[in-house]
Amino acid sequence: MRVVAGLKYGYENIPKEWLNTIVFRGYIEEPCNELCEVYL
Repeated sequence: MRVVAGLKYGYENIPKEWLNTIVFRGYIEEPCNELCEVYL
């Protein structure tokens, strides 16, 4: 659900405490950032 919050409210608005609890965060963020570069 936390990832969906980023889509709805924007990544910068996700509380840091939430981000710090995401397992494999780097593994998830890298492809997401690449997708953003391609489509935005």
